[in-house]
Amino acid sequence: MVTSKSETCVSGTSLQSKKRKKPHSEAFFLQKIRYRYTARVARNMSDPRISSTMCPISPLETERPSQSATVRYVQGLFFSFSLMSLIKDMLHHAVHIGSDTKHWSPAMKPYIHGQQNGIHVFDLTKTEAHLAETKKALEEFCKSGKELLIVGTKVQTQKIAQDLAEKTGHASVTSVWVPGLLTNYNTIKRQIREYNKIMKDIETGEINRLSKKEKAMVMTRLTRLKKRYEGIKDLKKAPEGIFVIDGHYELQAIKEANVLGLTVFAILGTTGQPKLCDHFVPANVNNLKSLTFITDELTPAMKRTARETVAEKIAKKPTTKTEEAAAE
Repeated sequence: MVTSKSETCVSGTSLQSKKRKKPHSEAFFLQKIRYRYTARVARNMSDPRISSTMCPISPLETERPSQSATVRYVQGLFFSFSLMSLIKDMLHHAVHIGSDTKHWSPAMKPYIHGQQNGIHVFDLTKTEAHLAETKKALEEFCKSGKELLIVGTKVQTQKIAQDLAEKTGHASVTSVWVPGLLTNYNTIKRQIREYNKIMKDIETGEINRLSKKEKAMVMTRLTRLKKRYEGIKDLKKAPEGIFVIDGHYELQAIKEANVLGLTVFAILGTTGQPKLCDHFVPANVNNLKSLTFITDELTPAMKRTARETVAEKIAKKPTTKTEEAAAE
């Protein structure tokens, strides 16, 4: 069968017209999220059965039941669009980008909006909700004076974890996770004391009394201990919780924390395991902008609150009548 030139031209143009889809812009995702919020508010405002956990403005219904549906709808829109600034910042910092669709965890499916060009895209409305929940939980945890350990041994997260530990005053593990750091803490504690002793000998000059060979052996030992325990050298007791950057990469730390029943806070990508974490934030864990944005949002809640010791309480307590009168 002979084909005409017109048919070949049509088929050629049809093949050329099949181009690869361009990735959606930031404005597209913002518009989609805005439509979702308005539809959600419009649907839920007329249903009195909606609870406070399902609808963000349901407290207005319980406080003022006689309020008209139109007024509640407008207030709901105001509340919804007030969140758009945070979601826009998330889009700007690439928080919505996940991992390859070929490598993902089905447990993270509820937090994924869809896929684009073979890459999963997070649902930022759920990311925002989990970010607020994690921030509140971290604030309560740190206010109680509990010890928190920040873990970030991946190359992209080492600097972020170190800066976060300096800002908040918590211990950190940034180079390598030592197996048994939590479950075998008594043994690890002896090695931390050895590291602190060597550092003290260097400061006081005691190490100069050793021979050249002994000094070289001590310095080699110091290099190994420093790589492992530099961030936890001031840790006085076993941590009561851990904050993990990229839960999939730090799975060993999360498993040890689960064995001991410690509180686990984590930033999870599309390959994470949310069932192993008490509080988590679904976000992009492969981008420095995304991780810096999430940690900056959580930093104020992670500020360490030191417990007041018995000696400090005794020192503050007035002992004489004149001091009591001055205190009054």
